[in-house]
Amino acid sequence: MGGGFGIRSDAYAEYCVAMLAAKMTGKPVKWTSSRSETFLSDYHGRAAKLTGELALDKEGVFLAIRIQWIVNAGAYLSTPGPLINTLPPGLHAINLYRIPAMYGRHRLALTNTTPTTAYRGAGRPNVCYLAERLVEEAARETGIDRIELRRRNLIPKEAFPYQTPHPHSVYDSGDPHGLLEEAVRQSEWGAFASRRAQSQRRGKMRGIGCAVFVEPAERAGRPRRRR
Repeated sequence: MGGGFGIRSDAYAEYCVAMLAAKMTGKPVKWTSSRSETFLSDYHGRAAKLTGELALDKEGVFLAIRIQWIVNAGAYLSTPGPLINTLPPGLHAINLYRIPAMYGRHRLALTNTTPTTAYRGAGRPNVCYLAERLVEEAARETGIDRIELRRRNLIPKEAFPYQTPHPHSVYDSGDPHGLLEEAVRQSEWGAFASRRAQSQRRGKMRGIGCAVFVEPAERAGRPRRRR
């Protein structure tokens, strides 16, 4: 089977049937699902709907974040399904920003669909993506440049190790401001307008975006950072 994520991480009923058949017959038993069977019965990926609110003061400093999270858990719960839609989002709700207060309500709904499970990131990308969408919306509404808004609110290097509002989430080290500035430099962010104009003259469309993301590695509370 290999790996420890997605549909490969759990024990399905067919495994138990194959073992029982092998025990009863005294012969090796191999079970292989068809492609259609896999699509219908193996655990599915994300089925979460997120909404959020970000509070700022008049200077554009982040004050609080609130998240509403509801997920279709399927007809019954997979082993990691409830965990990935409750714990990881709370650990990463503030992303790499100095947000002093957070609140989240997470609901798991049992339906008549195939159960959902952990697929690559498992709850963390969802909430980080929501945080970045909120930052982008805040930049539009306040008129503050989106890079400048991030500069004002990223956790400063001297604040590490940083205790987030979650009691079990500590970022041990990092330099968010340095990473952002390096990304801006390497991407030639300031020259984007001229590149977009060149694309428009060729009948093409060109866009640009910025996002930060934090992910744990090695053990809980020790983050690996990505630009």
